[in-house]
Amino acid sequence: MQFYVTENPPAVEKIKLKHREIMKQKTSRLSKEIFDGSPKTKEERARLLRKIVVDLVVNNSIGSPANERVLEETEAALKSVISESDITTFACLRRVDKVRTLEDLRKIVCGIRVFNSDAGHCGEGIVNLAEIVEKALETTVSLLNASLENIKKRTRTYFALLATCLTPKGIKLQSSCSAELFDVLKEIGILSVQHESFLNSIHSLVLSFKFDVFRTLDSFRNLLKCIHEKVKYRTAIPTDEIYPKFKDLGILWMELQDCVYVLSEVNLMNDHLAYFADRTNNYDDIVNGILPKAPEDEETNKNVPKEEKISIPTHLKAFKLIEEIAKNKIAFAGFCPWALAHGILLPGNESLGIIEFRESYYTFYSKDFAEVALGQMSSVERKISNEILHHPEIRIFWEFHGKDGHSKTENVIKSEKIDQEMQTELHPIPTFFDRNHISRSRDKKVICHSTQTLRESCTQTVEVEDKNIQTN
Repeated sequence: MQFYVTENPPAVEKIKLKHREIMKQKTSRLSKEIFDGSPKTKEERARLLRKIVVDLVVNNSIGSPANERVLEETEAALKSVISESDITTFACLRRVDKVRTLEDLRKIVCGIRVFNSDAGHCGEGIVNLAEIVEKALETTVSLLNASLENIKKRTRTYFALLATCLTPKGIKLQSSCSAELFDVLKEIGILSVQHESFLNSIHSLVLSFKFDVFRTLDSFRNLLKCIHEKVKYRTAIPTDEIYPKFKDLGILWMELQDCVYVLSEVNLMNDHLAYFADRTNNYDDIVNGILPKAPEDEETNKNVPKEEKISIPTHLKAFKLIEEIAKNKIAFAGFCPWALAHGILLPGNESLGIIEFRESYYTFYSKDFAEVALGQMSSVERKISNEILHHPEIRIFWEFHGKDGHSKTENVIKSEKIDQEMQTELHPIPTFFDRNHISRSRDKKVICHSTQTLRESCTQTVEVEDKNIQTN
């Protein structure tokens, strides 16, 4: 799951660029033929014109190139922009100018065809893209909400089980949960937290993208209305007045195409994440069997006393209890340090209070965990560093979740990276330097019997003065 999200980051602009590249690749060979073509006869000019028509249809997604009527309507729109003599002029242009001209033709002809379809004539193959985008956005948001609700419920279930196995004295497993099963459940708990985090990022992306979609839809509809008003009761309009409008309409049409592609990619990412999570669904029944059933009586739940706030012993003067702080300043993404020191992800409870220690802020899952951790905070941090070192999925999760301003999280990750980079194999034999050694002729050869090199001749080309400096 982490690898998939790393390779497919939820970024709208990257998805749009990917869509544009796919559209270009579809007609790359056809575009090359158009740019390289040099028609001399009438038949050659007609073939070049038909190639341009097919290029316009495919790149703008304004119908199927296999539909003859679509090609005829597109060709009629193209001929309203350029004449047959202009085809010869187009063939004589430099390649750079050809590329620029073809791009302009794509946008103008697309705008003409979309306008004709909206006007009620010559709209073969043109779909109601605005309505499709609206329905796709509504469906995508609904599916993401349902997926988030399901994964949150699953994550809470694993939180509840893992919390029953963690005590202020360490891990204490139930008789129905073996050590091997507990390790698997810890990993599934991390997977569930990651899944929820990834879905939250995708959901936030869609909600922000939603405003861009609505803005594009409004611009598209307003421009259509403006063109209708401009051509109303007029038989002829100057090209320098109407073509820019058609060009802008073609650009908005392609932006709506981008919106559809972005939403389809988001749904595909949601499906892939669900597939990765479903591979561990068989453990959900095991977890539900181990967990004690919670009382369903509402009155019983209401009478449960609220847990008291964390109390800091008077001798721990370096710690301070605060009521509130921005979530992005809480270390370890708001997860409990005591649980994390044992390789478990449990959310911190801000209602118990926030602990400030050495300009870092922590939240704990329970009051008991906080009280035992405060007395050995340095040891807890070392254990967390060790867990991050031996569980790269946790570090990758911080890095994805991070860029969050968690200074303590970043410092732990950086220190672990530095430690890994500095680790080297110890030399098995102490080094010896003969300060009085003078290099002599290099044409003599000596066999080295050092354990640091292969036992082959000609491994050294310098004769030594004293054989005692050779290591055996």
